[in-house]
Amino acid sequence: MWQFLLGLIAGFALGWWLDWYLSRQETHSLREEVTQKNETIAKLQKDLLAQPPAKAQAPKREKPLPPPHSAEPEEPVTAYCVKCKAHRSIESAQRVALSNGRPALKGTCPVCHSGLFRIVKLL
Repeated sequence: MWQFLLGLIAGFALGWWLDWYLSRQETHSLREEVTQKNETIAKLQKDLLAQPPAKAQAPKREKPLPPPHSAEPEEPVTAYCVKCKAHRSIESAQRVALSNGRPALKGTCPVCHSGLFRIVKLL
């Protein structure tokens, strides 16, 4: 019985040592491979940094031109005043353009002096 146990222990120890020895050789080759890859990466980074930077140009997006700004429109325009709850003529109206290029009028209410805004027709 003791011979069986001695053989079992010796076999386990030999198997453990063989696994350790082989994994050590694999680790050594993996370390060499990793160091070679790191050297290659460092070389590529140096090459990229040595090159002059390329000018990246953003694609040009055409925006519609806003209508010419005039201080006063030709005829008085009315807009709904939320404070007064009535339609009022826009005082000191100015032509503005929305972000999508649509024309609008911006001014103040003659009664309560709050802001009025009206989107106008495209010309």
